Amino acid sequence: MSSFTDNDSGAPPAAGPAASATATSTLSASEQLRKLKIAEAVAAARAQAANGRVKSDSQELLNTHKFWSTQPVPISTGGGGGDEDANGASESSDAPATTGGRPLRLQTVEGTRKEPYPLPPGFEWAELNVQEEEELDAVYTLLNKHYVEDDDNMFRFDYSRPFLRWAVCPPGYDPGLHLGVKASKTGKLMGCITAIPQTMCVEGKLVKMVEINFLCVHKKLRSKRLAPVLIKEITRRVNLTGVFSACYTAGVVLPGAVGVARYYHRTINLKKLVDVGFTRVPRGKTLALQQKLYRVPKEPVTKGFREMKEEDVEGAWKLVMNYLKAFKVYPALTLEEFRHWLLPKHKVVNSYVSTSATGEVENFCSFYHLPSSCVQHPTHSHIYAAYSYYNVATTVSLRQLMKDCLGEAKKDGQDVFNALNVMENDEFLTDLNFGMGDGNLNYYLFNWQTEGKMDANELGLVLL
Repeated sequence: MSSFTDNDSGAPPAAGPAASATATSTLSASEQLRKLKIAEAVAAARAQAANGRVKSDSQELLNTHKFWSTQPVPISTGGGGGDEDANGASESSDAPATTGGRPLRLQTVEGTRKEPYPLPPGFEWAELNVQEEEELDAVYTLLNKHYVEDDDNMFRFDYSRPFLRWAVCPPGYDPGLHLGVKASKTGKLMGCITAIPQTMCVEGKLVKMVEINFLCVHKKLRSKRLAPVLIKEITRRVNLTGVFSACYTAGVVLPGAVGVARYYHRTINLKKLVDVGFTRVPRGKTLALQQKLYRVPKEPVTKGFREMKEEDVEGAWKLVMNYLKAFKVYPALTLEEFRHWLLPKHKVVNSYVSTSATGEVENFCSFYHLPSSCVQHPTHSHIYAAYSYYNVATTVSLRQLMKDCLGEAKKDGQDVFNALNVMENDEFLTDLNFGMGDGNLNYYLFNWQTEGKMDANELGLVLL
């Protein structure tokens, strides 16, 4: 789950980010413009630097083709430009044609650079063992202080330690692809990037890829252009494992997007969101009236709706994977991977099912947790946000299933529920009072050519 251009700035993840309207978007025009700087950076944690509304010292770099023209991503004509590829080797004439369903560059392990890319004096590469508490704390602190925040410094993403370990340690993960940059003298972590394995199904073809995420550089080092070096080094290390393609998301517009989605936000705890300055009650309305608008059911309507258990995992996996086959790009999850990503974990991921009389899983919904800290607020420490993950309804409408999911999110203490308009999510967004965000989330495939750009409802992929 990922965001490739995530943060030489503090701008990236694809969770949702940098500039979107909240569900109560009936503010005055001037107030909306001010709030838009805040809302998506908190409520949609991944479209990070969309429209420049999130602090981004590397925004200029990311928005130019100076770096990306050297990478195997589609530029204007569909081919990766530049004279040198990510491995430091010249682009060869044997590169495949740019029709869909193939890599943009043919690469081999043997042809991959063997030495790490050089870092500025005083810094060194480090492999991050997040199974060790001290190392996990270092990653948490770096992301908490330097990943994504709004322009007014009111809200800041706060990935929990259990969430981070879950996000970067799926089955088959390679610890060598949890990459850090440390200060040589102090050992302090100053930058990081991660890659995790995931076979993707792209337009009917299974492709071994990695998901890139958590690209972050300490604010004091943003002038040293470490982000491109981190990207090139993680690419080199991935290539040495025999994998040559990747997927990632970003709010910034880079060459070669295969699809574009938009975040929608659904208020749950209106009073708290008003208290922290995330939104306000529209003129002429009362808090009580608006709270009534955002009321959710106390108990689920779907018969047998409950939290998913271990005995449900295989049935839910079959249901979800059969559903995802309808989309042009989706993760080809194994049973073990599905268990890792979707079996409920406290304050990390929630999943719910309903079953038939014979125990067959018929409906499934899920969300993951991404809170944001409220900087210097006297009463509230965090805004708690749920993000829609994978949802399948077969015996009830998707609208009803997600209404039940909203009820569970409220019971779980969530303040806002976010969802992308991918897959069939459009079926419930309007009816359940989701407000459209203002920034787009772009989907990218590194070194893989598709037949063409995909609509949001053709995307069967949600990256953390």
